Parts: sequence; C-alpha cells; structure tokens
Amino acid sequence: MARMKRYAVLVVAAVSVTACAGPQSAAPAVPQPALRPSSVADRQPVRSWIDPAAQSGDLLYVTNSNGTVTVYSYPQGKLVGTLSGFVQPYGACSDKSGNVYITDYSSTKITEFAHGATKPKRTIKDPSYSPQGCAVSPLSGALAVANYCQPDTRYPGNLSVYPKAKGYPHAYTVQDFYYYYFTAYDSSGNAYVNGQFSVYGQNYEFAVLPKKGQLRQIILPVTLGFPGGIAWDGQYVVLGDQSSDKIYQFTIANQQATLANTITLDGVAYNGQFAIDGSTLVMPNQTNSTSNVLFYNYPAGGSPTLTITDGVFYPHAVAISHVGSR
Repeated sequence: MARMKRYAVLVVAAVSVTACAGPQSAAPAVPQPALRPSSVADRQPVRSWIDPAAQSGDLLYVTNSNGTVTVYSYPQGKLVGTLSGFVQPYGACSDKSGNVYITDYSSTKITEFAHGATKPKRTIKDPSYSPQGCAVSPLSGALAVANYCQPDTRYPGNLSVYPKAKGYPHAYTVQDFYYYYFTAYDSSGNAYVNGQFSVYGQNYEFAVLPKKGQLRQIILPVTLGFPGGIAWDGQYVVLGDQSSDKIYQFTIANQQATLANTITLDGVAYNGQFAIDGSTLVMPNQTNSTSNVLFYNYPAGGSPTLTITDGVFYPHAVAISHVGSR
C-alpha cells in the first residue's frame, strides 16, 4: 500500500512541476494527492447514458481517473449511468435540489448537471486555475471551489466562491496556503478548506471562511499527514487524511479546533472526497492493485458494509444527489 502511494505521488507530481511551479522553477516534484493519475491509455470512448428508471431515485456520482463520472442507485450501489466529456474529472458535490457539480482539473471548469441528466445544465468557467474540491452552501446556494493552483504560473491556488453557483467568483486566499485541495460547508454557511504550504507541498493546512468574513487559518490540535476529503455531518467538521485509513471529527469555535473523535475505516488506502449522509459514509478508495467505493456505518466506521467496483476506476470523489430538496 505504501509503495503505491509513493509511486502515484511521483508520477502525478512530475507533470505538475511545470503546471503549477512554472517551467523555470527549480523546485522539486510537488507531492500532489496520492491517487492514480489519468492517462490516455486509461480512456475508452464512452457515451453518456442513464437508466430512465433510476432518475426518480437518489443517486451516487463517482469521479474516475479514466475521465468518466459513473452514476449509481443510492443506497443500493447499482451502476445506472455514465457521464463523459471530461478531461480530468476530480471533485464532485451536490446542492439541496439534487444538482451535481463536477470539477474538471485539466480544463479549468465546473460542469453542473441536473439530477439524473446526461447533458450539462450549466458550465462554470474557472479561468487560470485547476479546480479540485467543491461544495455548495445549504443556505445561499453559493458554490465553493478549491483551486489547487494556477497552471503554467508560479502562483498558488485559492478558494473561489460563486454566488448562486454562477457568474464571477469571489477569490479568497490565506497566507500559509499554496495548494488548495478539498472544501465543505457547515449548516451555518461557513466554508472549510484544506491544503498545503509552499510550492514544496508541505504540512496539512486548514482554514475557515466564515459566512461573513475572510479566509482564516485554523491550527489543528493533532498532526495530519496529507489533505483528504472534508465533510460536515451535522455536528462535526470531518477531515480525511490521505496518508491513513482514518477520518477525524472536530468541533470548530472561535477559530479553534477541538478533536472530538477518530474513526478508522478498514480497507481504505486512499482517503479522497467522501460523503456523509446520516448514518452512512461513502468513500472513494484506491489501492496499489485495484479501486472501489466503500460504504460504512457512520460514525462507527470499521468494516465496509458495501463495496462498489462496477465502473469504478481509481476514483477521486463521490457526491450523493437526492431527488428534490430534503
């Protein structure tokens, strides 16, 4: 497992030295996420499709390294559709109306799909950046996008917020961030984001964007290894660590974080953008020889209750789309 993560980091980073540090940079390979990089060899011509019978039910969307987004009945986990036309789909998030947003890392855009649709509802431009994680505010409908960096420049990324999930964004940065990875909103409309410090990709940085205010760094009381997914479970901000099989529940108050619980997820080798839906946690997972999507009882963790492999190819993120508002 450890060998796989190290290999993936080196391969992806080799591409990103010029992409985010600039072609003249003398910086070493940037330690990007421990995931299997997309390649032309991975890609197969596919058409977008979805089972009409599945459109009336809840759906699970999974972004894959072969350029597809696969769609499953939720919580059953049956493959019911595939979305294509992406270059490098990475992040996934949904709003309370069931719309799904897919960030395309290499094409600098975010694509919105209505629940169960095969054709885009809207394309949101994210010029000059490589979008990774995303989240939608349950209060305002604003779309937050964690922009990893600026391709072909020496400049860092940011957290961009699109009011009503359209138009031009408000960009937020914080001093100790260079790379921005994943983001999530809580029920009060505060946005959280994690990342790394400096072009060398150091540390696990964490920050909050209050509903009204600027992006502010929060020092975590425990050391996490590599930025993984972020979620809000209704009580805690839950942080993933790509270098472990654990997720961490934190309370955040007055810009201070307190560790509440540590949860172990058996079988997890890559801690990507997961989703928490009541008593269910869904995690995209990669190992050195295969990949899957794992379901767990939440917050118990432990052994997975369901494993999806059909259509899954080294996934990055998952999003749950409920029919209508809930």
